Amino acid sequence: MYLPTECFVCPSVCECVDHHISIDNYCNSMVLALHSAANHIVPVVPCSAFKAFCSAELDSLQSHSILWHNIWCEAARPASGVLHRIKNSLKLKYKLAIKGSFVTYEHGNSDELAYHFLNKNISDFWKTWNKRSGRNLASHTTIDGHSDDGEIAQVFADKFRSVYYDSACTGCVTQEYADEFQKVLNSKGVEYEHCMSRIDVALVDECIRDLKRGKATGPDNISSEHQQFAHPSLVMHAKMLIQLMFWHGYVPEGFGLGLTIPLVKDKAGNLNDSDNYRAITIGPAMRPRS
Repeated sequence: MYLPTECFVCPSVCECVDHHISIDNYCNSMVLALHSAANHIVPVVPCSAFKAFCSAELDSLQSHSILWHNIWCEAARPASGVLHRIKNSLKLKYKLAIKGSFVTYEHGNSDELAYHFLNKNISDFWKTWNKRSGRNLASHTTIDGHSDDGEIAQVFADKFRSVYYDSACTGCVTQEYADEFQKVLNSKGVEYEHCMSRIDVALVDECIRDLKRGKATGPDNISSEHQQFAHPSLVMHAKMLIQLMFWHGYVPEGFGLGLTIPLVKDKAGNLNDSDNYRAITIGPAMRPRS
């Protein structure tokens, strides 16, 4: 992992552009290290590999069936005898268990569908139906008369850009912030050493452990699980990165990136109208939380 040693010996409030680039490279190297570790350790399988009716019992029957099938193959595939009967028996038992689990799952879904239908929970009814059929009924979408994916993305980009407010471009707001900052600076001063000492390994480790799991990844494709199950040295590198950010007054460019997703405001409204959507932005998981 890249370590910008030259950034640790510069004076406080360093504004060197080369050091800012080094901080960016340091942050990117941490992201790449997490990706590399995940690719070597975490198995990746397609979503279709998991069935809703699978269970630990089916996995056990499958492993036993495969085991005796391999033993039968190593014994020159006899057409009769003990091995042949055991292999066929376990195979049949596994297939019957799959069929039974599937029927039980279908009956459970049917009961849930009937419950939502009788109680007129249309939204929950179609959610259960889509989960059961595995189809996305909203795959063909039209927004403001556009059906092409690129054109729809541009419609939402223009829509959300029109409601964006950049306070840095407003002179009075910028001056108000500068005055407030100067007031705090005059009253308390800049206690860099005190602030740096409070950024320790224990605090960073606690923040990482408090991250919620099961959340969508942002532009860096890093989740909280990447950090929580990483090598303990990640905590040390995260601490040093935060200290460098504070010491240089600089935030890596990757922290400013976000993935904007349109969400429906009113499901009963017009789903083809861009005004019926609001935006949420998913930021990078490596970005420190306040």
